[in-house]
Amino acid sequence: MLAKPGFAQVPDVKAAGPAAGKWFPQAIADDLNQGMAKPGKMMQKWRTGVGWWKYGKVVLSPGTHSRNMMSNYMLASMAGLSPFRPQRYVQAMRALNPKNNDPYFREAKAAGTFLQDTFAAAELPRLLDISGDLGGLQKGLTATLKKIGQQPSNAYQYEEKLFKMAMYIDKRKAGVLPKAAADFAEEALFNYRRVPEFIDQIRRTGVVPFVTFSYKAIPATARALWQRPATVNRIGNVFRTFEDRTPEGHDARHLLPEYMREGWMKLPWTDEEGRPQYFNMNYILPFGDLGEMATGSGFGGRGGPAAGLINSPLVNTAAALATGIDPFTNQQIDEQWGGAKGYISRLILPSLLGGAGATELAHAYQGLPSNPFSIRAEPRDLTKALLANFLGLRITAVDLPQQYQYRLLDINREMRDVQTRVRRWRTAQQRGIDPKRVESEIEKLSERYAEII
Repeated sequence: MLAKPGFAQVPDVKAAGPAAGKWFPQAIADDLNQGMAKPGKMMQKWRTGVGWWKYGKVVLSPGTHSRNMMSNYMLASMAGLSPFRPQRYVQAMRALNPKNNDPYFREAKAAGTFLQDTFAAAELPRLLDISGDLGGLQKGLTATLKKIGQQPSNAYQYEEKLFKMAMYIDKRKAGVLPKAAADFAEEALFNYRRVPEFIDQIRRTGVVPFVTFSYKAIPATARALWQRPATVNRIGNVFRTFEDRTPEGHDARHLLPEYMREGWMKLPWTDEEGRPQYFNMNYILPFGDLGEMATGSGFGGRGGPAAGLINSPLVNTAAALATGIDPFTNQQIDEQWGGAKGYISRLILPSLLGGAGATELAHAYQGLPSNPFSIRAEPRDLTKALLANFLGLRITAVDLPQQYQYRLLDINREMRDVQTRVRRWRTAQQRGIDPKRVESEIEKLSERYAEII
């Protein structure tokens, strides 16, 4: 076979098995060649472990499936697929049903590999890391999947294929040629295989396990802002729909716990005690992080990009054990349920199989608070815990008057801290510390004091 654009040849070597010397789509050939490079045994085991950790945290979590659907819906909307065209998703479901032998599906398969280049295919346990030869690959695949089942992974892939297929059909009905429609769907809803080598290495080694989503979502958001600003503005309008328009309403958001001030949407109803309720959109917004795995916001964490960058079982565990503090919540790990041992198990285990989700559900059933050492922690609500862990809908009620009192306590504590530090620098100045440095530090503290006031 002669060289063909988009295809590459696998070397004619024994390690390639039946694929030796044959041509494959570029993404598949790259995976085969990378697999045959075969890192050392320790790295093989480590990368496989990272893959299975991702599998447990993502694919085995029902809530993540729901958030994946909602996030893809927003991505499709940002790329121009009107949210008021549900028929496209019905058509996509029909096309993906093999019994229908749908012409759009046949056309899409011929137009590229965009239906195969999904998160599950690229990010989850890659059995090429288990063995350097295809015989070992098949054996490892069979043994592993017999134990845990293929259905959760199939479901996750189907969710992504559904939105890509809907986008493809929408473009084809608009008159776009098959190859261009396939490329557009791939760009809008991400090719998880096509990343630079640097990104591939840090995600596979677990340095930043979910970096691919951020790497793809940031430019997707930038394109939407430039090409279709109204679509992004529509999401923002939905987010702000139920916010109070008065100055008091603006102040109310500043009374929320720190981790809720960004990414949480106010809902139009209150709970049985009349408290306003907020819905965590960090799980869903494409331009946010990958849900609570990246922000820790579901369990009271500070969240944000910094938290996402350290979302690795290795780095998180090392940081927590070294400092004694959970990097997401800033709480002492020995003051959480189960102590350090419980903290590590929740970090590593799948959410509903001994991880954070299972702990939350058990404590909600027993009426226990999220933190036994905090007077601010309230008993968990079982209904909300079920919604969060099975449907990905995390809702929290906020007692604003109580939060106001907490905020005053925090402000007073911060003011006393600044005043204490100023006195220390004054004492240091009397003992011969460089006057310029003292002046600089006191100026910074004065600015901080003004901010607190």
